[in-house]
Amino acid sequence: MASGLGLAAVVLASVLVHDDVILRGDPFGPATDLSGGNAGELAQAVYRSRARAVVAVNAADGQGSGTVIRPDGWIVTCAHVTGGAASVQVVFHDGRTRDGQVVVADPVIDLALLKVEADEPLPWIALADLGALEVGDP
Repeated sequence: MASGLGLAAVVLASVLVHDDVILRGDPFGPATDLSGGNAGELAQAVYRSRARAVVAVNAADGQGSGTVIRPDGWIVTCAHVTGGAASVQVVFHDGRTRDGQVVVADPVIDLALLKVEADEPLPWIALADLGALEVGDP
Protein backbone atom coordinates (compact mmCIF):
# COMPACT_ATOMS: atom_id res chain seq x y z
CA MET A 1 0.00 0.00 0.00
CA ALA A 2 2.86 2.40 0.73
CA SER A 3 4.00 2.32 -2.90
CA GLY A 4 0.50 3.31 -4.02
CA LEU A 5 0.53 6.19 -1.55
CA GLY A 6 3.95 7.22 -2.82
CA LEU A 7 2.63 7.31 -6.39
CA ALA A 8 -0.36 9.36 -5.27
CA ALA A 9 1.97 11.83 -3.55
CA VAL A 10 4.08 12.18 -6.69
CA VAL A 11 1.01 12.72 -8.85
CA LEU A 12 -0.48 15.26 -6.45
CA ALA A 13 2.82 17.13 -6.05
CA SER A 14 3.35 17.29 -9.81
CA VAL A 15 -0.14 18.70 -10.29
CA LEU A 16 0.36 21.40 -7.67
CA VAL A 17 3.76 22.69 -8.81
CA HIS A 18 3.15 23.15 -12.54
CA ASP A 19 1.75 26.46 -13.80
CA ASP A 20 0.56 24.79 -17.00
CA VAL A 21 -1.94 22.51 -15.28
CA ILE A 22 -5.33 21.90 -16.81
CA LEU A 23 -7.65 20.85 -14.02
CA ARG A 24 -9.89 18.06 -15.23
CA GLY A 25 -13.57 18.75 -14.81
CA ASP A 26 -14.72 15.42 -13.41
CA PRO A 27 -16.22 15.58 -10.82
CA PHE A 28 -16.33 19.39 -10.77
CA GLY A 29 -17.76 20.28 -14.18
CA PRO A 30 -15.90 21.59 -17.25
CA ALA A 31 -12.11 21.63 -17.21
CA THR A 32 -10.43 24.86 -16.17
CA ASP A 33 -7.54 25.81 -18.46
CA LEU A 34 -4.92 27.50 -16.31
CA SER A 35 -2.04 27.38 -18.79
CA GLY A 36 -1.94 31.16 -19.27
CA GLY A 37 -2.31 32.18 -15.61
CA ASN A 38 0.18 33.07 -12.94
CA ALA A 39 0.79 31.09 -9.75
CA GLY A 40 -1.63 33.25 -7.72
CA GLU A 41 -4.45 32.72 -10.20
CA LEU A 42 -3.67 29.00 -10.21
CA ALA A 43 -3.90 28.80 -6.41
CA GLN A 44 -7.20 30.73 -6.38
CA ALA A 45 -8.73 28.56 -9.11
CA VAL A 46 -7.68 25.37 -7.34
CA TYR A 47 -9.11 26.64 -4.06
CA ARG A 48 -12.45 27.70 -5.56
CA SER A 49 -12.98 24.41 -7.33
CA ARG A 50 -11.63 22.05 -4.69
CA ALA A 51 -12.06 23.59 -1.20
CA ARG A 52 -15.05 21.43 -0.29
CA ALA A 53 -12.84 18.31 -0.54
CA VAL A 54 -10.37 19.58 2.08
CA VAL A 55 -10.98 18.36 5.64
CA ALA A 56 -9.54 18.95 9.09
CA VAL A 57 -8.07 15.86 10.76
CA ASN A 58 -7.88 15.71 14.55
CA ALA A 59 -5.92 12.96 16.29
CA ALA A 60 -4.88 12.49 19.91
CA ASP A 61 -1.33 13.72 19.24
CA GLY A 62 -1.81 16.07 16.30
CA GLN A 63 -4.03 17.87 13.90
CA GLY A 64 -3.83 18.98 10.31
CA SER A 65 -5.63 18.84 7.02
CA GLY A 66 -6.45 16.11 4.56
CA THR A 67 -8.01 15.68 1.14
CA VAL A 68 -10.95 13.47 0.21
CA ILE A 69 -9.73 11.46 -2.79
CA ARG A 70 -12.80 9.27 -3.38
CA PRO A 71 -16.49 10.05 -2.89
CA ASP A 72 -16.91 6.95 -0.69
CA GLY A 73 -14.79 8.38 2.15
CA TRP A 74 -11.09 7.76 1.39
CA ILE A 75 -8.86 10.60 2.63
CA VAL A 76 -5.13 11.30 2.28
CA THR A 77 -3.29 13.20 5.01
CA CYS A 78 0.21 13.31 6.45
CA ALA A 79 1.34 10.50 8.74
CA HIS A 80 2.62 13.02 11.30
CA VAL A 81 -0.96 14.31 11.62
CA THR A 82 -2.26 10.90 12.69
CA GLY A 83 0.65 10.47 15.10
CA GLY A 84 0.32 6.70 15.29
CA ALA A 85 -3.41 6.82 16.16
CA ALA A 86 -5.74 4.10 14.92
CA SER A 87 -8.69 6.48 14.64
CA VAL A 88 -9.17 10.22 14.08
CA GLN A 89 -11.94 12.77 13.90
CA VAL A 90 -12.55 14.31 10.47
CA VAL A 91 -14.23 17.72 10.13
CA PHE A 92 -15.72 18.50 6.72
CA HIS A 93 -15.98 21.88 4.96
CA ASP A 94 -19.62 22.26 6.06
CA GLY A 95 -18.78 21.58 9.74
CA ARG A 96 -19.98 17.96 9.88
CA THR A 97 -17.73 15.56 11.77
CA ARG A 98 -17.12 11.84 11.30
CA ASP A 99 -14.91 9.30 13.00
CA GLY A 100 -12.26 7.99 10.66
CA GLN A 101 -10.01 4.95 10.71
CA VAL A 102 -6.32 5.12 9.87
CA VAL A 103 -5.99 2.38 7.26
CA VAL A 104 -2.25 2.82 6.69
CA ALA A 105 0.36 5.37 7.71
CA ASP A 106 3.90 5.53 6.34
CA PRO A 107 6.19 7.81 8.37
CA VAL A 108 8.98 7.54 5.78
CA ILE A 109 6.96 9.28 3.05
CA ASP A 110 4.78 11.05 5.67
CA LEU A 111 1.46 9.96 4.18
CA ALA A 112 -1.56 8.32 5.73
CA LEU A 113 -4.75 6.92 4.22
CA LEU A 114 -7.96 7.34 6.22
CA LYS A 115 -11.46 5.95 5.72
CA VAL A 116 -14.72 7.47 6.92
CA GLU A 117 -18.18 6.06 6.40
CA ALA A 118 -20.24 8.32 4.17
CA ASP A 119 -24.03 8.35 3.90
CA GLU A 120 -23.78 10.17 0.58
CA PRO A 121 -21.01 10.82 -1.96
CA LEU A 122 -18.46 13.28 -0.56
CA PRO A 123 -16.87 16.16 -2.48
CA TRP A 124 -13.52 14.81 -3.66
CA ILE A 125 -10.43 15.57 -5.67
CA ALA A 126 -9.45 13.15 -8.42
CA LEU A 127 -5.67 12.76 -8.22
CA ALA A 128 -5.22 11.27 -11.68
CA ASP A 129 -6.37 8.51 -13.99
CA LEU A 130 -3.56 6.12 -13.06
CA GLY A 131 -4.34 3.96 -16.08
CA ALA A 132 -3.68 6.86 -18.45
CA LEU A 133 -0.39 8.03 -16.90
CA GLU A 134 2.78 7.50 -18.87
CA VAL A 135 6.42 7.99 -17.93
CA GLY A 136 7.24 11.70 -18.14
CA ASP A 137 3.66 12.97 -17.76
CA PRO A 138 3.51 16.02 -15.47
